[in-house]
Parts: sequence; C-alpha cells; structure tokens
Amino acid sequence: MAKKRQAVSRSAREHRAQIRALLAFSITLFVAKILWLASLDGRGLLGADGESYLAALDGLLADGLFSALSTLIYWPAGYPILMWPISELSPSNVLFIVGILQSFIYSSAILFFAIELSLSSLKRFTWPTVILLNLSPTLSLNSVVIGYEVTSASLLLLAIALYFETEPH
Repeated sequence: MAKKRQAVSRSAREHRAQIRALLAFSITLFVAKILWLASLDGRGLLGADGESYLAALDGLLADGLFSALSTLIYWPAGYPILMWPISELSPSNVLFIVGILQSFIYSSAILFFAIELSLSSLKRFTWPTVILLNLSPTLSLNSVVIGYEVTSASLLLLAIALYFETEPH
C-alpha cells in the first residue's frame, strides 16, 4: 500500500514539473514575441485586411458604435470593436498592445490545451504538440499580426481544452 501511495505522489510531482516546464516554455516564447514587437518601434504588423480594420477603427473613433462607415458595413466589426477601447487608452500604441493581447490569448490557449492533453491518455503527445503550435510560423508569428484569424483559432483551441476539462480523465 505504501508503494502505491509513493508512486502516486511521484507521478503527481512529475506532472507538476511538466506543467512548470510548459509554463516556462510558453512564457519564454511570449516574452520573445513581445521583444520582437517592441523592436518594430510600435508600428505593429498589418495583415492582408489590416488596413480595412484600421479604417473601420477610425470610423468607430469618429462616430461611435453606430458609425455608417462603409468599411464597418462590409467588414466584420468585431475586430475593430476589440481595438476600439485599446485605442481610446493608448492611440499611439494600439497595434503593439493588440499584438501583445492576441499573442497572450494564443500562448494561454496553447498552455491550457497542453495541460489538458497531459492529463489525457494522449499525454505522450503533449510536448510535440506544444512545440509545433508555438513554433508554427503560420500560427505563432501571425498571432501578433493585425487582421488575421489566429485569435479565432486560439479561442477554438481554448474551447477544445475546456471541453477536455469537462471530460473525465
């Protein structure tokens, strides 16, 4: 009986160590992205639709939520609405702050997904998944770009992690 209790506690210690390592890895890459964004002198990075979202943001800033700007009618208004309070707080750093916010959402989603994956029967795939998601140029680098759907992908990944949370392990 004592050996079983000792094995359980060793397994719990190993799991806590793995979570600390996952957290350290995620924080390191998140800080690296912040430093990279800071090296762009606050210009931020615009994606293919970035100018349209910035034009829609200008309409929101000028006329408020019920702006009749054609960009808000044609383009989805959710992204400019996300940027709106940030631009009210810091108009000169809006692209930098939104890039950090998107990257934080992406890093958090990967971390929560990895923790849930490490508790499942697929735990041997935790580190390869974390490395692939964190170092994927399409997802990781575009998580700081204004106007890409990586934030939606991050929220989907977070939803999958929350679904895993509700399932018995």
